[in-house]
Amino acid sequence: MVVAVQNAKQTKQSTLGSKPTIQPQSEPLILRELRRKFADKFIQQTTFDGIPTLWVGRADLLDMVLYLRTVPKPYVMLLDLSAMDERLREHKDPFNEGLPERDFCVFYHLMSLERNSDIRLKVALFEDDLNVPTATKIYPNANWYEREVWDMFGIVFDGHPHLTRILLPKYWEGHPLRKEYHARATEFTPYFLNTAKQQFEQENLRFVP
Repeated sequence: MVVAVQNAKQTKQSTLGSKPTIQPQSEPLILRELRRKFADKFIQQTTFDGIPTLWVGRADLLDMVLYLRTVPKPYVMLLDLSAMDERLREHKDPFNEGLPERDFCVFYHLMSLERNSDIRLKVALFEDDLNVPTATKIYPNANWYEREVWDMFGIVFDGHPHLTRILLPKYWEGHPLRKEYHARATEFTPYFLNTAKQQFEQENLRFVP
């Protein structure tokens, strides 16, 4: 019994001190299809969740999104579209080499129900050029996702039909999920609320889709 306990402790210690590994998985069919169609126009990233994750150039983004939307057994659902401010990350790609340099990235999570398959596309962006083309003509629900990304990060989606704030009131200044945005109440001017200010706030909280 004592030996078993000691062995268990040693196993636990070695597990805690070891570097996590990513288990290899069989390649999904969609990756082979994309290679035939787009050749070397994307870079694959290894991820812990096992979802095929591809870095795509901005110029090729919509072509690949449209292909995935119309391929046999298509990726009919845009499950998520968001962004990350990676400017302060020191170890962006610990398990991958050759991924694009970037300050920000926009990612698209697509799902095929017929394939029971997910895929993730990422686009690398630099701080002085935060523009990507809108995907609203391919996935209409991208409209609200893209508005949220602009609201929170200040990333512009070229061709969007109504790129306005969706979470914050229209008078808001700045983009709260950017790293330089103030995070403490003491960094803001003191808040006041008189009758005129209350009426102004209420009017700007009115939901106009």
